Amino acid sequence: LDKLEESSATTLSALYDSTHTVTVDMDEGFYSRAAYLEAEPNDSFFLSDPLYNGAETAGEVTNTEDFDWFYITVDGPCDVLFRLIPYYVVDAFTDHLFGGGPAGVVITDEPLSDRLMQNIAMENNLADTAFAVRREDGYDLRWFMPRGEIELNGHATLAAADCLFSDYLPPEQDRIRFHTREHGILTVSREGDLLALDLPAVFNHPIELTEKMVQALGEVPAESYFGENLFFVFDSAEKVRNLEPDFMKMKQLPMGKGVFVSALSDEDSDIVARTFWPKMGVDEDPVCGNMHCNLTPFWCRRLGKPQIVSHQLSPRGAVVVCEDRGERALLKGRAARFLKTELEL
Repeated sequence: LDKLEESSATTLSALYDSTHTVTVDMDEGFYSRAAYLEAEPNDSFFLSDPLYNGAETAGEVTNTEDFDWFYITVDGPCDVLFRLIPYYVVDAFTDHLFGGGPAGVVITDEPLSDRLMQNIAMENNLADTAFAVRREDGYDLRWFMPRGEIELNGHATLAAADCLFSDYLPPEQDRIRFHTREHGILTVSREGDLLALDLPAVFNHPIELTEKMVQALGEVPAESYFGENLFFVFDSAEKVRNLEPDFMKMKQLPMGKGVFVSALSDEDSDIVARTFWPKMGVDEDPVCGNMHCNLTPFWCRRLGKPQIVSHQLSPRGAVVVCEDRGERALLKGRAARFLKTELEL
């Protein structure tokens, strides 16, 4: 909302009284929001372009250089706030809908509160929701699962980049910088029809296999590791494919938040893998970039290959191309948009 024509609060009040809709004429088109809330005639209310903080102005609708919310006072104590926030659902690491990992993406110009972000993630009930906030040199990025914030998430980052490249950035821009709390700057670049995520590699050390781990997994792994989360290697892809974990017991494991399992592939890919996050409210993650930050240096170096293809054996399935870059892991994949809408908060 760049400019509003002068319009008195009295005129808006009359329109609100008669139609239960507030309409403001602007230089280009109009802005209209339904007002089906418990508000009496002559109450005060907000009109909003939801991405900015409000500026209070009594008497009539005004415009400022800094804010895109317009406050109208009509002699009443009640405020009605309409806040519309762009929201997407994108299937990541797949070339078709209903494959890969679905991630929510929220894009704003100002940060939301931690409580609101967590509530949005809980309401979505997807494995992960990414929150991208515009800044001069890119975007701040945070990730929330239904039961808490997570330090790193790959497929939600790819989903956020897909939305930004498609709807927010000029066609000639082929790289996005994401500023994160735990891992500094992460970048996503276009590589042909793929998106490439430059993420920190995670290195694991061997640990002793315990009976509680075996009970939680439901199968005995060949190797056991820990980096930031538990990582188990099995001696066949079939064991990974048929694994039926006990998620209640998995929640009781003391180390890390997630559990990663992998094996050499019996398919066209190099490896197969699955991811479990019951501590975070997601029993099985359809696809996990965080896990592939572990798998990339582990399997590339074991197999002597600079790049491998991983097939995540979740019910939805996903394909991640993993390139070893030393201290970094380059994860490549496609994305398919399922939903574009607005959150009304």
